[in-house]
Amino acid sequence: MLAALESFKAERGHCRVPAGWSENPKLANWVASQRQHKKTGYLKPERVVALDRIGFDWVLGKGSVQAPHEKRGITPTAAQIWETKFQELQQYKQAHGNCLVPRSWKGNLRLADWVSDQRVANNKGLLDTERYRRLEELGFDWDPNNNHWEKYFRQLVEFKQEYGHTNVPQRSGKYAALGTWVRNQRAAKRYKRPIMAEHGKRLDEIGFVWVLVEPMAWEKMFTALVEYKKVHKHCNVPQKAGEYKRLGKWVNTQRTQHHRGKLRADRKQLLDSIGFVWNLRPNLVPAR
Repeated sequence: MLAALESFKAERGHCRVPAGWSENPKLANWVASQRQHKKTGYLKPERVVALDRIGFDWVLGKGSVQAPHEKRGITPTAAQIWETKFQELQQYKQAHGNCLVPRSWKGNLRLADWVSDQRVANNKGLLDTERYRRLEELGFDWDPNNNHWEKYFRQLVEFKQEYGHTNVPQRSGKYAALGTWVRNQRAAKRYKRPIMAEHGKRLDEIGFVWVLVEPMAWEKMFTALVEYKKVHKHCNVPQKAGEYKRLGKWVNTQRTQHHRGKLRADRKQLLDSIGFVWNLRPNLVPAR
């Protein structure tokens, strides 16, 4: 696009490509976006430098080549505004490969709102047939939330077919995104979000595990504490770092549950049997 703009300047002596220029509408849209990106701080410094080198006009003043509806004193029509936004969406797709403009995108803050407006208008049956056709040809996503869910549901089905379960690890680079999605489904179920009424049924059908409970988890940690004491001669496992970080947190949890009266008697008895210290703070002698 920069090369196309250089050719335009070589022929016409300036970089002010008219908005909606019929000979090269992509270039016209691109030029307008560079100004918008720079204004919002989205344009990379090296690109600013490259455009400055060819005498790019960042601000259109008097004598600038503009579309008729952009001239001062003329308010653009709804059709002109829609056309401008559609062209901006075309450019967004060329750059990002989809039409899912996030509301946090700094390149064009109003474009995300416009995209959302098209979905609302379509759902209400108010979107013009021709506009629907053009958006459909562009690959517009009419229901991104549901399509997003379907995408990860299919991935989860494939994961189960390969591994035999739905407990996707969250820290693995390969399955990090799917693992996060799985965790979110459990959270949605726990908080009884309405959308899970239907989604929950489909997850149940593939044997989704809603609550992860490691069998004999307490006993496993107790055994680890016994081994720790054999080596270190005490049960005061540090929590902050090192190979015993997880065990240290578990030890602290036992103290907390004991102080709150929530630790089972049989577990307290086992910990007492290995010399577990329940209170690490020394007794304070009151001042006289």
